[in-house]
Amino acid sequence: MSVIVWDGKKLATDRQANDGSMKWESEKAWYVTDGVTGEECIVSGVGMLGNILKMREWFKTKDRPALDIKSNTAELIVVNRQGLSVWSANGTSVELSAPMAFGDGREYALGAMAMGATAEEAVQVANEYSLHCGKGVVIYTLHEGKVEGDENGKT
Repeated sequence: MSVIVWDGKKLATDRQANDGSMKWESEKAWYVTDGVTGEECIVSGVGMLGNILKMREWFKTKDRPALDIKSNTAELIVVNRQGLSVWSANGTSVELSAPMAFGDGREYALGAMAMGATAEEAVQVANEYSLHCGKGVVIYTLHEGKVEGDENGKT
């Protein structure tokens, strides 16, 4: 499970992944190049991990062929310099305004941001109160002319 939070400047995620009774640390977002525009982006997703990864690779291609993914099994979250958009398995997208949160713990994160929290602080709140979030916070940012953080987004 994941919590993914966008405050309009930074995308923050927790690091906890789980499957039944097991939990471990995992990256939940990546810096990629948009295959169509050539623009540096941050991508993440909610749903089945295998399908999120397929959608991530699809987003990096120039021709973007039809995806072999069942509807409603994953959504790709994309942050570029214009803002945040969510892509569905059928290849359509919708732009959303900040603040925005996805995944388990999203209600905690949205509540925290309504009280003035940053994306990082909102993930910390979700980590504390949601059983499905935890193991730290990773922050991803796009800055003019460069991407902040190492290849895994750690700052």
